[in-house]
Amino acid sequence: MSLHVDTSVQIVWALANTEANLAGDDRIRPVHFFLGVLKLIDPQFQRQLEGVELPEEGRQQVAQHSRGLRQYLEMTCEEVTRLRRSVRRQLREGKSARKDIRMLHRSDDSRDVFQAAAAKVVGAGGTALSVAHLAEALFETGSVSLDKLKNLKCRPSSKGARWEMVDDEKSPGRQQFADWFGRNLSKLAAEGSLAPFVGREAEITVILRVLARTSKRHVVVTGGPGVGKTALVEGTALSLVGKKVPDPLKGCEILELHGSDVAADCDSEAQLSRRLRRLFGMLDRMKTGVLFIDDFGALFPSHLKPDVAYALLTTLLAEDGTPLVVTVSSEQWTRLKEAAPSLSRRFHAIELGDPSESECRGIAEAWAQRIGASHGITFTADAIQAVLQAADAVPHDRALPDRIVDLLENAATYVRVSALSSRTGQREVQPESIQAVLAEHYGLRADTRRPNAPRTQR
Repeated sequence: MSLHVDTSVQIVWALANTEANLAGDDRIRPVHFFLGVLKLIDPQFQRQLEGVELPEEGRQQVAQHSRGLRQYLEMTCEEVTRLRRSVRRQLREGKSARKDIRMLHRSDDSRDVFQAAAAKVVGAGGTALSVAHLAEALFETGSVSLDKLKNLKCRPSSKGARWEMVDDEKSPGRQQFADWFGRNLSKLAAEGSLAPFVGREAEITVILRVLARTSKRHVVVTGGPGVGKTALVEGTALSLVGKKVPDPLKGCEILELHGSDVAADCDSEAQLSRRLRRLFGMLDRMKTGVLFIDDFGALFPSHLKPDVAYALLTTLLAEDGTPLVVTVSSEQWTRLKEAAPSLSRRFHAIELGDPSESECRGIAEAWAQRIGASHGITFTADAIQAVLQAADAVPHDRALPDRIVDLLENAATYVRVSALSSRTGQREVQPESIQAVLAEHYGLRADTRRPNAPRTQR
């Protein structure tokens, strides 16, 4: 009796291969296949498949298996997404992704999983190996422990901060930055691991000048969602690598925490205050850290009264010890200035709007190269131009840089998944791919776009 692999397993195999490459592995291990399974059952990925040319029978199989697996896992879509991100973060921690995606062989453990799945199918008189059989084999062989994975300690953000190392009762007292901070942006910049950054030279210069001062060395970056607030701080870290910098900034490290990493699991104002004191105390002693708190507003959760934290931060920043850089939405910054004027005066504010037209092109070209290398595809020059034109046609719920990157990401996955069922195995994003993405994700037909519309100015 012959046994064939159905469409769902083919897609998961391709996704697992990408996960293994991005984790820096030389073999596709069972956990990579599990990540592929979690990705397949993600509703957003299911929507992406709607615009992909697949045999109708294969499409129905994928949809059926996805529904069944979500029920089998007994997890909500949000829980599946958090689990996937948590597992992926652990796999990639301390490793470097390959610049070029290549086809990898399965590990011995993965081969055993497939053999177990195939044996079960044949034993039941079946002829097709599906993703459901693969998932069951992953668990039944012990290659993946679902109970352990569900018990992973996932934080509200995906930055990976580990507060058990700085709480009073648990701190060993001698931890280095890299041991517990969510991200050391300076280290990532030196390794070439940060996302590409283009433009905003004037804003970066202002940040460097403020950080080099002897007093009021604190910066708040404000703007709308997706305008590039976090990216600006990453760009600042990149600018400090291999360049001449003022003496006060030599050897400094930009260390990132998300506001929710600091405050979300605090039970009281006193616990948050203790945490902030220890955080700034540690950085003050080390003398080389620039603290970056992404989403500053999340540092003041609704279940805690913010007045105590406002007063403490005002005092800590007035001591002019560790410089603090924060990002916050324009609306939250306005509210903070009204609620805590003394604290807001400690910051130099930088308001970000949409980048210039030339900067948008640079962003699109840099991200197209990065995304293309990750997926093993290329973007034509016409496709990049189509993205820049289409960015004005899509809904403006986020700023222009975010819309550009989203279009590039969606176009890349569209072509990558389409290649699975294509006889030619096309690996090139063309303007037609962008048109398909506009129709699939935004309900815009090619003849309703505004190809020559001027870029929105804000």
